[in-house]
Amino acid sequence: LRAAGATLVRRELFDAGWTAEVDGREVPIAGHRGLFQAIALPPGAREVTFRYAPPGGCSAWCGRCASRNSPACA
Repeated sequence: LRAAGATLVRRELFDAGWTAEVDGREVPIAGHRGLFQAIALPPGAREVTFRYAPPGGCSAWCGRCASRNSPACA
């Protein structure tokens, strides 16, 4: 990466539930053009991790599965 840092634009929809880390530290995700994800990268950044957890966590998914008795959710 450039010594001055950079902005990483990821072509993934900017949506609730996404988190990002740079070198193990959580960083905010901004919207890029109202559609994609963007994060600021500090100088010397080496590792970027994105994670997704559905809004509402397990309770939203577990509630749907339990009400449908779905074997896929077991």
